[in-house]
Amino acid sequence: MLTISRIEGQRLELSIETLDLFAIVKQVYDTLKVKADEKKITFTLVPYPEKLTISGDKDKLSEVIENIVGNALKYTPENGRISIHFTLDKNTTGVHVSDTGHGISQEDLSKLFQKFGRLSDAKISKTPGTGLGLYITKQIVELHKGTIAVQSEVGKGSTFSIFLPILEATFV
Repeated sequence: MLTISRIEGQRLELSIETLDLFAIVKQVYDTLKVKADEKKITFTLVPYPEKLTISGDKDKLSEVIENIVGNALKYTPENGRISIHFTLDKNTTGVHVSDTGHGISQEDLSKLFQKFGRLSDAKISKTPGTGLGLYITKQIVELHKGTIAVQSEVGKGSTFSIFLPILEATFV
């Protein structure tokens, strides 16, 4: 709740530094791989051939990635799949987390990033949660001058995409 009050009061301070986005995502991947293995979920991180240098708050961006991947783990059934891959255009890098979970209805997509927004689907609504994670995630992404988007189909899964301004992309 402290994070929400700081965000809404525009008092959330970011410790901005130059970061390797892949390294941040890899650290979260390594941490959550154990949970994926426990659920027998195939969890893949697709390396990107270039170093994706961004400007941001390492801890806050780790929180964003951890929340998105954590939700994918929460809503993907046993023997499902989760993958993380990257895209790059002239000014923006994208981190895309795709899963074979339950998917999200069009009705629920509209309230997904709202404060206390919980999904109405009976399978999903019984899953514990506050309805604050994606709200906070969106606010943090926007503080980094980025955007977040979701594509989903009920019964097929979802892809959450985070787009952030890039400082530089260099081949590794």
